[in-house]
Amino acid sequence: MEADELRRSLDREVATWSGRSYSELRNALKKLVTYTRGEGPSRYEVEVRLLENKSKYLQIGIAVDAGHRAYRPLCHSFLVYKDG
Repeated sequence: MEADELRRSLDREVATWSGRSYSELRNALKKLVTYTRGEGPSRYEVEVRLLENKSKYLQIGIAVDAGHRAYRPLCHSFLVYKDG
């Protein structure tokens, strides 16, 4: 998988996870979440974790890699506030 395609994959994952509410994310990310998307050369691994769990906000980290980038995955983090 090329770097630009992997970047688009990361963007899709961020859009999916950032669309969830504070309470959904807090419940879903009690443990590290990992999964695989795609097949063959389009296959990539996703790792989603709760970086900070504060009463007013959560910081979520997402990393994607396509195997050969496992030591240097593409990453993004974002905040979700409790009051929306």
